[in-house]
Amino acid sequence: MALLMDKKAEITKLIKVEMIITDLFITLKVMSGKYK
Repeated sequence: MALLMDKKAEITKLIKVEMIITDLFITLKVMSGKYK
């Protein structure tokens, strides 16, 4: 049971990291679009 919780926490962490990266990517695209 603890192993399953560990996996779930890992997946949640990965999703959070992906969301942050996507957020940064969108921000960069918006910024570069504004300054062109």
